Amino acid sequence: MKQVIGKKGKKERDVKGPGGVQINRKPFQSTRLKEEIYKPWLEKKDPAQRWARWITLISILVGVAVMAVICWDGYNSVPRLGNICPVLTEDFSNGLNTNVWTREVRVDGYGHGQFDYSTGSTNNSFVADNTLYLVPTLTSDVLGEAAIQNGYTLNLTADGTCTSTNVSQCVAVSNTSQLTVINPVMSARLTTRMSMNIRYGKVEVVARFPTGDWLWPSISLHPVNETYGKGPRSGSVDIVTGRGNNASYTQRGVDYAQSTLHWGPTNELDRAYLTWGYREQRRSAYNQGFRTFGFEWNENYLWTYIDSRVAQVVSLKFDQSFWNRGKFPSTITNTTTGDVVRLTNPWINSMNNNAPFDQPFYLTLSLGVGATDGWFPDGEGGKPWLDNSLSAMSDFWNAKNRWWNAWPSDPKIRGFAIKSVKMWKTC
Repeated sequence: MKQVIGKKGKKERDVKGPGGVQINRKPFQSTRLKEEIYKPWLEKKDPAQRWARWITLISILVGVAVMAVICWDGYNSVPRLGNICPVLTEDFSNGLNTNVWTREVRVDGYGHGQFDYSTGSTNNSFVADNTLYLVPTLTSDVLGEAAIQNGYTLNLTADGTCTSTNVSQCVAVSNTSQLTVINPVMSARLTTRMSMNIRYGKVEVVARFPTGDWLWPSISLHPVNETYGKGPRSGSVDIVTGRGNNASYTQRGVDYAQSTLHWGPTNELDRAYLTWGYREQRRSAYNQGFRTFGFEWNENYLWTYIDSRVAQVVSLKFDQSFWNRGKFPSTITNTTTGDVVRLTNPWINSMNNNAPFDQPFYLTLSLGVGATDGWFPDGEGGKPWLDNSLSAMSDFWNAKNRWWNAWPSDPKIRGFAIKSVKMWKTC
């Protein structure tokens, strides 16, 4: 509705009547007020209004200034690594540099009971559009479906492709009567183990999570020499791990990203539950765009972050030894003999509070499929296997139609995409 000036100087309202006919209607006139109404506030403005306006404006400016100071103080409070020197700057513009990256070829599940067989095939790790993709494919596409279950032996030592010297990590046998199968999925795991590592420094990886149930993307650091022994005795860092399951998955799907430190005197006493954290995406997910996953580390602290140094996931100051931090028992029971034995501190000879995180570590990029170590909890999200079952991998394969048909057909969407990798060392 708009107002127009009538013939007598009064404001008239422009309205439409039936049929869209325009009608000029005069404003309502009071029958009691015959004279012009005196409005003194129009002649002289109240000074209080001016002050109220200025007070409001000043309050807004002060609020913005305070917020800026708080943000600056928060950012400035983040410790600095000091001088760092580049070790690796990889944008994959020249393809996959095999002088830097080693494709790990193994079938043992890397201690997690994963169902994938990591290969050296370009079907499972390739560069396209200046992006590295780690992609899961069906083993049956290469070996045939019959080989997965019916008496086939996959011997990676015999064909010379296995990257481990441990035969048990290189051989898989299918046997229908024993419910064992050849790893039903081929995937990829790339490392800098043979090329470069850092002892204190920084890592930033720009990546996008894969899409698909039971997929397990990971960016991690592992000890070069395992100074303190196998497993968590020498520590490892999951800069980021996740799941390809959609956001409806009750145990943190693709809308969650997690960081974890693994450390302890035995696998059973891994105190990872004391040093982990996650970040959730409420309106998107980590498979919908590229994010920066970072890690910083020196003699005094370490932390992981997403996109910004102040957006920390795990933050740890080395203000006490990991032996004291873990509050480990004085004795443990030998699971083989049943004997009770004294538990010893594997880091007792180190002079650093940050042992086992005081040695060189190399970088690993991997895409696992399934697991029997609890990463995918039993009974959640329609999980088709039980971790403690001897037929876990077989059960997973038999449920192929439930997960394979739900995986995107586009390998770039199904895969773990890595746009760039940067590593620095303190210098």
